[in-house]
Amino acid sequence: MEKYIFLTLSIVICSISLAQTGKVYGKINMIKEDNFITLKAQVENRSIIHKDQLSYNLVALIKGVNGNYSNNNQSGKFSLKPQEEKEVSVIRINLNREEELRVYLFVKKKDVLISKDSLFIVDKKKMKLQK
Repeated sequence: MEKYIFLTLSIVICSISLAQTGKVYGKINMIKEDNFITLKAQVENRSIIHKDQLSYNLVALIKGVNGNYSNNNQSGKFSLKPQEEKEVSVIRINLNREEELRVYLFVKKKDVLISKDSLFIVDKKKMKLQK
């Protein structure tokens, strides 16, 4: 009898710990209008458990025509209710045809990476020259 209680308790504890570590997904959405690009960082909790102590870091790197880089870095802390999707950050960028854009989204729980996403926009002419 005691073995069954211990086994049941162990299974419940393992199930709770597995549910807490996964099912949080970050994604970058892009809207392009002429030379202006709007980047939205969204994080979704697909579990039935409240997620707290979450943080994000959204980094946008633009490589100019002359090879210089400029960056836009946004970060913050947040929490998610069960089955909630939240827009955590928005970046608006003016991007010319000759410039390259690299965007990275990192989502962490207590300094442990749990989700990441990236987006690249590269000039097609430069890609052909590099091949």
